[in-house]
Amino acid sequence: MTSIRIHAVLVTGVALVLFWALSAIWMTNSVQENLDATLDQRLSMSARMVAGILKDTGIVGRAPREEWDSALKVGGGKGIACQIRTMRGEIVAETENGPFRNVEPLPLGLSTKIVDGQTWRAYTLQSGQYRITASDLVEERRHFVDAVLLSAGLPFLVAVIGGLLALWIGIGKGLGPLAALSKTLQKKNANDLAPIADQYASKELRPVIDSLNQMLGRVSSTLVQQRAFTDGAAHELRTPLTIIGTHLQVAKLSTGTALEVSLNSAEEGVRRLNHTLEQMMALARADSVTVEEECDSVSLVIEELVERLPTVSMRRLRIDFAEQDAGAKVPASLLHTAVRNLLDNAFRYSMGMVLLSVTFDNHKKLCRISVADSGPGLTEEQISVVSQRFWRGKTSTHTQDGSGLGLSIVSAIVGRYGGDLILAGRSEGGLIAELVIPAFTHEDA
Repeated sequence: MTSIRIHAVLVTGVALVLFWALSAIWMTNSVQENLDATLDQRLSMSARMVAGILKDTGIVGRAPREEWDSALKVGGGKGIACQIRTMRGEIVAETENGPFRNVEPLPLGLSTKIVDGQTWRAYTLQSGQYRITASDLVEERRHFVDAVLLSAGLPFLVAVIGGLLALWIGIGKGLGPLAALSKTLQKKNANDLAPIADQYASKELRPVIDSLNQMLGRVSSTLVQQRAFTDGAAHELRTPLTIIGTHLQVAKLSTGTALEVSLNSAEEGVRRLNHTLEQMMALARADSVTVEEECDSVSLVIEELVERLPTVSMRRLRIDFAEQDAGAKVPASLLHTAVRNLLDNAFRYSMGMVLLSVTFDNHKKLCRISVADSGPGLTEEQISVVSQRFWRGKTSTHTQDGSGLGLSIVSAIVGRYGGDLILAGRSEGGLIAELVIPAFTHEDA
């Protein structure tokens, strides 16, 4: 895993080196061109200056030839030469160690000549009956360019190295709070879900700590719910198992009618245990993150559910369907479970008629499924806790028949898909439970 510190310094360093390399290439070409033009101008001016001196002093034609030669044999700089020839090509004077003594006369103007493996740049000017050539060594030009580039590049290189070093130190100090956070997290054990203190956190790190604290809060809440669920499940499973065991023991000691009663009671305990296990599995499924397809037809789900109801329950059910059908964001299987639990509660807590109605709000894209009964209803206090797991009301006509998971399953299902469970008392008595879930028409799909 690459360190943020190393990564940042490497990226910055590579970027600086790349930019400097491009700048150096451009600067080298620019300096080379400008310097060559300047030095060519210098050669031209040198040749013209020599021609002017010869003309103004009148030395040509009056002084002996030896004096011309000695006048031009001054100690020239390294790589610089000057030569005077007659129109017939005869050398009358030149600087010491001149390169063109044994070379044919150069053409007028600028030219480049290789002599003894060395490249010379020359400018030749005709003045009267003489040709004056000023030249310099190309290698010396290159050395001059290199010196200019080195003078410009060395400070920049020092600045880059110093900048990267400062960046390394600065990033190290900036990552200090992150290192402290890492140590804090390493010290936490599986049972330590307390929020992380953020008094030393930087502005950029604070959102990370806030997110971690929110996650720890969710994990803590989930663990509390799991412990409560485990305790409740153990209690709910222990009761029917105890009933079954007791009646089976009685059955061993009984005969005739007493035996039949004990076996029926044991069978009822098995039925209740099976119902509790089914509800627990439904709750686990509602809490899971398994992706299922959306429900294409709410009406079809309701129709299939009603067809599976016992005949006794169907006689007590009145259905009010909306003329328009629509789909729902809740998967069909989970929607079936939610509505079935509402109907089971209504039939269990009420001996009268139960009204099931389905309506659609096309403007808000919502589906409303309500189940109304004529039972004793719930108080405001009971409504606030009725969705808790393993909570059961005390007014059921079959006090120990429910598992206490029905409404908690419904709440978990609709909550997972952005819906809501609304419970309210009826003016004529009883309770109305309404599912409000996101819906869509086939035109929207």
